[in-house]
Amino acid sequence: MLVCQASHARLTWICVFEESDVLVAAAAVVVVVVVVVRCCVVVVLLVVVVLVVVLVVVVVVVVLLFIVLLPASPKMTSPARSWYQRCTIRVRPEVVLVCQVPSASRSYSFSTL
Repeated sequence: MLVCQASHARLTWICVFEESDVLVAAAAVVVVVVVVVRCCVVVVLLVVVVLVVVLVVVVVVVVLLFIVLLPASPKMTSPARSWYQRCTIRVRPEVVLVCQVPSASRSYSFSTL
């Protein structure tokens, strides 16, 4: 007969064999499997929680960087500041980026080959 008692942590069991037969060995295997599965579930949940926290922190940092860096762009010189506001993308046989430079009367085209 197998006598088991739960420990204070409730994740481990103290078992004493009073008889040795196949059923007792099977019961011991079941107890070990249950304890291992419970421990694995706890570890997996902890890993998932840590990954979610890391993902949230990364998203917050990226959003804060965009908030901090985007208002800083108008402090650049005038042509550099507004080039992205005066650019259009035209799709011809190839994709063309056309930018109107404020200080000049002509436009510049950059195409992808």
